Amino acid sequence: MQNNSIVFSPVRLGTLEIPNRIMRSATWEGLGDKNGFVSDKYTELYEQLAAGGTGLIVSGFLFISQEGKGPTGMAGISDDHHVEGLRKATTAVHNKGGRIIAQLAHCGRRVAPPRQPAVVSSDSDTAIILDDEAIQKIISDFVQAARRAKEAGFDGIQLHSAHGYLLSDFLSPHINKRNDNWGGTPEGRFLIVAKILEKARGLLGSDFPILLKLNGSDNIAGGVDPELCAKYTGMAQEQGADAVEISGGIPESGFTTIRGDIPLILFTQGKTDLESIQTAQKKADAVKEVSAFKYCYNRDLARKVKKLTPGVTVISVGGYRTLSDMEETLSRDDADLIAMSRPLIIEPDLPDKLKNGQAAKSKCINCNICLPYAPISGLQCFYGQEPAI
Repeated sequence: MQNNSIVFSPVRLGTLEIPNRIMRSATWEGLGDKNGFVSDKYTELYEQLAAGGTGLIVSGFLFISQEGKGPTGMAGISDDHHVEGLRKATTAVHNKGGRIIAQLAHCGRRVAPPRQPAVVSSDSDTAIILDDEAIQKIISDFVQAARRAKEAGFDGIQLHSAHGYLLSDFLSPHINKRNDNWGGTPEGRFLIVAKILEKARGLLGSDFPILLKLNGSDNIAGGVDPELCAKYTGMAQEQGADAVEISGGIPESGFTTIRGDIPLILFTQGKTDLESIQTAQKKADAVKEVSAFKYCYNRDLARKVKKLTPGVTVISVGGYRTLSDMEETLSRDDADLIAMSRPLIIEPDLPDKLKNGQAAKSKCINCNICLPYAPISGLQCFYGQEPAI
């Protein structure tokens, strides 16, 4: 059956043609070993997504250096030895007719202990703030990771510049209080991203797509807002970026990056004593309102950024569960692509189901249990029931 929905019309990101407007937003898989090397399960996950009809897949965040490594199970692209395993995954995706982009990240202040957090600026007397030499190394680490992504067969890269990770912290006026070249003005805060884009583009050539994931809003007073995001988007376009994915939220804003139910294990860190559970419940109740699930919860941000930066390819992520919402967003020109995460965990073949009339919406119930258990069992859907592990 021919589906004439705008969702299944092709689109281009630079020189890369995407067969439909559905993108799998970067999703932490929990399938890297202690050194960031990926397993066969990693390859199988991405092969499934490609076979299910997703137009463009973005990998879960890949650490660009050991210093920037985040949670347990995070996969890496910090060493040339990582390339071989990642190439198996990209080959599997291509064999199914798919396209896959590597998301590159430095976790910044969110790195996992015992690593030293990379702090952009701080009021603390004990925090070690990044100096110029450290920033230059981070820029180089991103560029070399981009090189490895191309060598591994990825069809492009995405710089993770959202959600309170390192590049996001540089961009946020709420976090970045520097008064040197790396702060003080929008241009100063964007400088690290501009340098990465400039050097990566020079190394990779003009025909290798480079995307950014940006906060359309930090969802907190004094942070990034849509107008500032649009300014950053324009700067990114000038440096050769091919598209921006518009998300929202940093840790200080509550769980506004994921929305839906908040499993208590996220607050208890696995503790089961009554006092820990009660404390966790209070924390969960405190963010319940801001974390509540809403359909298309970032769509207004994408719309504003797209209106303020004509000609930029904009990807909207957050709360897309129905085909009708996707069609409305695209037909109103609020965005050029629709990105999803959790719906493609429970149904990797959701795009094909939507296209063939076998489904009109996702089965996802927004329980978020997939998140804390990713490093324990690998990314999978538990459909509201915590596993007995």
